[in-house]
Amino acid sequence: MDNDSLIVYIKGIFDTIGEGKQFYRKGLQENIIDHTNKSLIVKNRMILYDTLAGEGFSILPAFAKNEYWLITPQLGNNRIWILYYTINGIKSAIEQSIGFPQHPDNSGNGQGCFSMDGKKYAHYNTANGLQIFDFDRATGVLSNAKYLPLKNYDRAYGGCCFSPNSKYLYINTPLEVLQIDVDNPSMESIDTVGKFDNFYDPYPTTYFHMAHAPDCRIYISCPSGCRFFHVILISKQKRQSMPTGQ
Repeated sequence: MDNDSLIVYIKGIFDTIGEGKQFYRKGLQENIIDHTNKSLIVKNRMILYDTLAGEGFSILPAFAKNEYWLITPQLGNNRIWILYYTINGIKSAIEQSIGFPQHPDNSGNGQGCFSMDGKKYAHYNTANGLQIFDFDRATGVLSNAKYLPLKNYDRAYGGCCFSPNSKYLYINTPLEVLQIDVDNPSMESIDTVGKFDNFYDPYPTTYFHMAHAPDCRIYISCPSGCRFFHVILISKQKRQSMPTGQ
């Protein structure tokens, strides 16, 4: 928030069904902390209660200051929640059916993300494949769904992240990192840019989830027990900052 004293945490509440065999989110909770006064303003306020996929949650600034789009897919179908969040709570909620249904048995195995220019949303799961949508930052509506089946890894995990200029989408399985042209995603447009080199210390440093950093690099975490990050060095690209309120 513009008020430097306020920090907002959005927390996913997880659970299992089917004797612990299916992993899912059962809701999103909001916490607001005033760290200047060392006070808790809001604690564990439920802002969405539904059976949600264990991955895919992402946040994008809206046009207005201190207001944001929150997105999270549901479990076992093709419905997606798009929430308009303000410091005073959820202003609007869109439940949209679009794209390829997510299989419930692999919930929590992937990642979702907005592009840096705010025009795309991607959701990748190693079992379900990759989906890329156009996103309208003014209305919160997804459109033009594109689906790539890619490789099917049973119970494996994966991540995704857009390049700083939003031209490419990077996805990873545990063993490889792929680069996809966002404007023309197809099996022919996929390039392999990284492969696991069998480095252990003490556990295998396979690829897990991706995230942007202020140094214009993309960092890929490893699974639990590893002390290392993988880094994608972006060259000859003009960085596009995540859009802020105007």
